[in-house]
Amino acid sequence: MAAKDFARLHNQDRAHLASVRGADRFINPALKGRALDLSDAIQPIWQIKPALKSRYLVKNWIDRGALSVVYGESNVGKTFFALDLAMHVAARLPWHGHKVADIDPDGNRPGPVLYIAGEGGHGIRNRIEAIRRERSDIMERIEGESDFCLLSTGLDLCGPNDVKALSEAIAEWADFAALIVVDTLARAMGDGDENTAKDMGAFVRNVDQFVNRH
Repeated sequence: MAAKDFARLHNQDRAHLASVRGADRFINPALKGRALDLSDAIQPIWQIKPALKSRYLVKNWIDRGALSVVYGESNVGKTFFALDLAMHVAARLPWHGHKVADIDPDGNRPGPVLYIAGEGGHGIRNRIEAIRRERSDIMERIEGESDFCLLSTGLDLCGPNDVKALSEAIAEWADFAALIVVDTLARAMGDGDENTAKDMGAFVRNVDQFVNRH
């Protein structure tokens, strides 16, 4: 078939579908259910617009509703890094020169921060106490409004049980939580292996249940 003939037939099919759906889109009216939903979600290139406004949580670092991973060698300060960032988000104070979300367009604050310390013990509490002593400006903005909460326990976020239990435990405020930190990944994998695609896929799918809620 010549290129011009293919183009003519292509345009005829496109015009037919547009007349059926009332729009210039490639949608088969015979589709139903999930197939129709996916077809409706397909965007032609002329409908794709740039995302010029980022719903950031920490500008240039973390967007709202995003899933991020902090990684590095052992004993390089990953927990201090994550805790410091979480505290600044809870206090709504700039984090090392990067703006932290304060008030959203509807006039609501980003919400509380939940820090899940899977290793438990005294370590995380001592780190929080160090921040309390050295950064009173942060603690003064957090303590009076309960914007930072600590869950010091191990979780299995690879399987369904702890995910369901945690969802129920934080149901009252999870929808407007600003940030949920899981520290560490290894302690939240249960019997899963963080180095295998299958187990990490299960972990990400489970965590997405929290990420996609706010």
